Amino acid sequence: MPAAAPRRKARPAAPPADDPATAYARGVLAGEIPAGRLVKLACERHLRDLSRAGTKAFPWIFRPSIGQAFEGFCGLLKHYKGRWNGEPFSLAPFQVFFSYSILAWIDPATNHRRFRTAVIRVPRKNGKTTWAAALGLWLEAMDDEAGAEIYSVATKRDQAKIVFSDACRMLRKATGKVRERFVERVACLEYPRADAKFEPLSADSEKLDGLNPHAAICDETHAWPSRDLWDVLEDGMGAREQPLMLDISTAGTDTQSFSFQNHKRCEDILEGTITDEQFFAYVAMADAEDVEDWENPAVWEKANPGMGSIKSFSYLAQQAASARATPTKLNTFLIKQLNLWVNADERWLNPLDWKRGDYEGLREALAGRKCHGGLDLATVGDLSAFVLIFPASEVFAAVGIDSPALLSWHWCPADDIQSRSREDRVPYDVWAKQGSISPTPGNVTDYAAVRRDIVKICEEFQVADIAYDPWGASETVQYLQAEGVEMVQFRQGFASMSAPTGEFERLVKAGQILHEPDPLLAWEAGNVVVEKDAADNMKPTKKKSREKIDGIVAAIMALGRQMAGGEEPITPQVWSC
Repeated sequence: MPAAAPRRKARPAAPPADDPATAYARGVLAGEIPAGRLVKLACERHLRDLSRAGTKAFPWIFRPSIGQAFEGFCGLLKHYKGRWNGEPFSLAPFQVFFSYSILAWIDPATNHRRFRTAVIRVPRKNGKTTWAAALGLWLEAMDDEAGAEIYSVATKRDQAKIVFSDACRMLRKATGKVRERFVERVACLEYPRADAKFEPLSADSEKLDGLNPHAAICDETHAWPSRDLWDVLEDGMGAREQPLMLDISTAGTDTQSFSFQNHKRCEDILEGTITDEQFFAYVAMADAEDVEDWENPAVWEKANPGMGSIKSFSYLAQQAASARATPTKLNTFLIKQLNLWVNADERWLNPLDWKRGDYEGLREALAGRKCHGGLDLATVGDLSAFVLIFPASEVFAAVGIDSPALLSWHWCPADDIQSRSREDRVPYDVWAKQGSISPTPGNVTDYAAVRRDIVKICEEFQVADIAYDPWGASETVQYLQAEGVEMVQFRQGFASMSAPTGEFERLVKAGQILHEPDPLLAWEAGNVVVEKDAADNMKPTKKKSREKIDGIVAAIMALGRQMAGGEEPITPQVWSC
């Protein structure tokens, strides 16, 4: 018998290749694909979620085969205009990333999608309308949802028809039997097999009552005057098992708008200030530091993920030349081509700088230490905040770090927490459970409860005095003074606020003010916008700030008292914790 062939050692199994969405995320983070800060954070989130998928704390799993099926479906549709007329619709890598993200993260127990809200923000001419039209058709026909109602939504009917019309025209040129399975009627695209429909819907429609949407594709939300239409659609989704609210838009100019609120929520989620596992965000835009360099093609590429494949370099160069020749057109270029909120007042504090000051266990360590307080009392239904500032010398004695520190407390009416969490889309309910908010009885702030809590806090620490704004504070001031607390009037004008506001900014930017890792206070820090007077004095402005800033205002008032009280100057030091 011939000798047996020598056995070969089994080769180790090759690691599975990345799916296209994960490959895109890795390419962005490796610097191989140009991207702005928020896209990088979205990619980091995707990879982080993959590492914890299927755990008790994070039950969702990523099933790329669903994204692949959607890619295949897109290939059956065809472009109907321009140089791509008649060509199959093929997803660009960035479209693959957010398509897979929205569709392929599922709950394995139900096979329902993880994400219930998705915000896609890209500059003009990056293919968002065509992609949204294809997604609408998929959700109507391929999502295993009987009687699905898909709506292309805008405030004006002509705008609402744009995504819907793209879907109809792409379908007319579709390959094989796909076209035959849909029935096109006037302002309605039916899919009889599932008794489903796809329609345009505007704010003035008579059909708003009784809606039962499976998906709402909300177009150009920067032009929406309010969130009323969004809320009507979202409220109508209660009977659906895996509904989807989709916001596709570019930037705008109104920082008080519903669209900007959605943009701010994207920032908060991607930066980790707020946790919302069922909200997806992809925001392609130039970074703030790129504004002065707006003519640089590298900046254009960072903001426009479809540049070179969907959007041409020559088009962008032409738009930039127009803005250069006519300065009044520059804002339009920054908004439409770089996706920047041009008239949006800039956020004052960087969340990453703020996070550098996180230090666990400060309250216990600082017990009995000297400090100054700041009190910002709310109107009857709002947040009230109390903050203590501890000078560097006291902090060094307590934790060995030569930097000042702050502790904060917040109060909110208990009966309003659930409704405000739902309406404002801010997790007050979660923060209350975590202890960041102390609920007071009833639906208005119980100032007596606030006063009692402050007295207890003052017994725990050596509070030299408390700065307060006299507006609406007389009863509280009298009560605290009767309890032996030194109260000092501190108006929130430029004269009082400018110096401590500048010092607070310096400390945060240097990473030299300690605070406990409180998500509510971090959220407030990210909301602050400052205003300046003719002499360049500055102070926080509640009117222009994106959301609540009460805790930061109270902290600045407390710092003002410390600076006025003869404490040693706060000297920058390098520290780590």
